[in-house]
Amino acid sequence: MSSNISSAELRKRLEQLEGRLSATDERIRAARISSPHHQRELEGFRAKAGSLKQKLHATDETNWDKVEHTIGADWESLLQGFDRWAKRVDKETRDKS
Repeated sequence: MSSNISSAELRKRLEQLEGRLSATDERIRAARISSPHHQRELEGFRAKAGSLKQKLHATDETNWDKVEHTIGADWESLLQGFDRWAKRVDKETRDKS
């Protein structure tokens, strides 16, 4: 993660990810490939995003330098995991078409 990112920017990126989660959920449902497994995966990503939001809420800009690396690593892990999963879902959606 860039060392120049602020907690406010990370909050913004989390909001964008939440939008992507909702959009992916809608695509899964529209393609009729939604399963309990897909829903568990989505809820897992939402829970991780929620946990990260709580960490951010508990952090202010004055101590951001102390926690940026840890929170940044959590963010990168969440984003990479979601991106990998979303690619698999996209493939499932294409295969079903």
